[in-house]
Amino acid sequence: MKAFLLLLSLYAFPLNDVKSLLNDFHRINSETEEKAFIKKYGVENSATYQAYVCSMEMKQAEHAFSPIKKLSIFNDSKDKLEKLISKNPENIHLRYIRYLVQSNAPSFLAYNDNLEVDRKMLKEYIKSNSSDDTLSKYIKIKCSL
Repeated sequence: MKAFLLLLSLYAFPLNDVKSLLNDFHRINSETEEKAFIKKYGVENSATYQAYVCSMEMKQAEHAFSPIKKLSIFNDSKDKLEKLISKNPENIHLRYIRYLVQSNAPSFLAYNDNLEVDRKMLKEYIKSNSSDDTLSKYIKIKCSL
């Protein structure tokens, strides 16, 4: 039932704000919900939306059967995320997504080079924004800041 309601919310409500994006992103519990998220938000051109989509695409690697396919999916999406960050270095959402991915990526992927710089940016963001800001709340919860 919970999955049905999430899928319904992903398709029924228009894209209107980043708060919805954040909430949808953090409610995902299944491969089906991941794919629905990618389909819904993948049409958006903004760097913020694309970062969250890249993260979900990386997560799709978990569902591939072949280790080579898993690595290919992960690396392709990682490259997209890194390009977004190089074009938008001050976008806090991109740094948040990269921090989440890098802090949860298996060590053999060697994708953890930016944890400290991203963590520092996230801490600064929390200091300079109100505590009721949706992103600040998720940063505190998900990044242990």
